[in-house]
Amino acid sequence: MQPAWLAAGAACAGVVAAWWAAINGVRTLRQTRTDSRNRSRPMVAAELQPVEYSKGMIALVVRNFGPTIARNVRVTFDPPIPDPTNPAQSLTTFLKRRYEKPILTLTPDMKLSNLWFIGQAGDDGRFRNTEPTPEQCTVTIACESADGTAYEDKFVIDVALVQAETYAEPSTSPQARMKTVADSLKSLDASVKTIARAQPRPRQADSLAGPRHPSSKS
Repeated sequence: MQPAWLAAGAACAGVVAAWWAAINGVRTLRQTRTDSRNRSRPMVAAELQPVEYSKGMIALVVRNFGPTIARNVRVTFDPPIPDPTNPAQSLTTFLKRRYEKPILTLTPDMKLSNLWFIGQAGDDGRFRNTEPTPEQCTVTIACESADGTAYEDKFVIDVALVQAETYAEPSTSPQARMKTVADSLKSLDASVKTIARAQPRPRQADSLAGPRHPSSKS
């Protein structure tokens, strides 16, 4: 009887091993499909970026970082962006108008940029936003891939995070060169004014009088 029990046990072990291998195979196949889909999915993200050569300016950038087209892109904000007091003089009007409807297609690496923070320097040197956009906000982006798969991601944006950035400005940068040119023009203007003041002015009587002729005696 002992060989029969051993054969039955080996058979059971084989069945269990085959069952476990099948489960792992299905799990691996699903994970492979998921990884492949994630690598090829549209990845639309939102972030704040400082505006180059413009101190106190921060832009909201929405970009498709994925390798495929994003369709029906819907961008919402929490808290919602309030309406500006004077819509005709506020750039927030264009921001709200851009995202009030779904964006039909967003191609790979395509980005949408809008000014989010327009800073005005105060007496303490700090920039304060002249737009009604909030300092912190959660941006929710929902979109669909080409095959109709729906995706949704949330991004927390924070103005303070961008304002804490430090950087070095080389002398060869366009902004530094423009400053050098402006200083040179100011110096040239001061020199021209100094030379002009040093020149003698013509007497008014001589300038108004006509040409003189020698008098003749009879």
